Amino acid sequence: KISALYLAKKKKESFAEKQRRRAERRLRQTSAPPIAADLKKFDEQKEETDVSNAGTHVTIDKIDGEGEETTIQRAKQVIEAQRESVKMLTHVRECVEGLPYDEIRAALDAQGYYVFDNFLKEKDVISVLEQESRAMLENDQMEFDMQNGGTGEYITSVKGGEEQYTVCPRTVELVVSVTKHMPKLIGGDTALDDSVSMTTLRTFDRKKLLASMALLAGGDGGKNVQDLPPRPFGTVIDGNEPNESRKVTLYYYPLPMQWDESCGAGIIFQGNDDNEENVPVEAKRDRLIILKSDTCVHSKDAWKGKEGLEVGTCMELHFVSKNLA
Repeated sequence: KISALYLAKKKKESFAEKQRRRAERRLRQTSAPPIAADLKKFDEQKEETDVSNAGTHVTIDKIDGEGEETTIQRAKQVIEAQRESVKMLTHVRECVEGLPYDEIRAALDAQGYYVFDNFLKEKDVISVLEQESRAMLENDQMEFDMQNGGTGEYITSVKGGEEQYTVCPRTVELVVSVTKHMPKLIGGDTALDDSVSMTTLRTFDRKKLLASMALLAGGDGGKNVQDLPPRPFGTVIDGNEPNESRKVTLYYYPLPMQWDESCGAGIIFQGNDDNEENVPVEAKRDRLIILKSDTCVHSKDAWKGKEGLEVGTCMELHFVSKNLA
């Protein structure tokens, strides 16, 4: 049984319409998952909810003056929203469980990173994630990245909540399911927390990059986009920081299909010693990169894009140690 409150939009002239607005807000609040303390509880509730049964019962409040057809339609919308949520959470869990963890653990121990392609596989799922990141940017729910000024990059923390979940529900559910299921499978010397993670959504706007370059160059700065250098080598965190809890970092790219090496945004891994060359790993659609947050030395290639590929996104998710979370 699924219980929910769902009402229509506000009309200032009518008390009944005010009721609709308030109840709609309560519905969104009950639908939007947190990313921190209650993450596991939300995920378990979603996965245990059976919305595939044609006999699923939905209870919603009757609105004064609302016809029966409208009430039934709203109930169907609630069921469909629940169905899509469970579908995404289940799909991500299956993709997480399908990763080759023996290879991942061996690679992390040997070189500090691992690269896996076709993580989520389903093109529709990836396209929705791509669209949601664009919506976040267009709805002014991302902030200019002050640490990388003039690069056309915008960031926001993925933390759930009513406002964010309304715009990017599948993105939030991706974080929820990955955080719950992957830490215990990666394993390692440090126990990773499966109830909390730190996640940043990074979206690149090439038009903003070109505008910044033109301003700095006093003309057509865009002609030098391909000459933008990588960033300095370093680790995700300072390994000497005693209270730093991040241990494993994921980079996931829901990029356009045509995105290639010339568009930038990849990662360059430093060779382990003087006899090894640096290893460039390009950013590409549905690619997952896993690395050790405190010891894997790497550099990030500049975001560049190209004509027709103006926007790109990377999700940066950090698993934290259980004892410090």
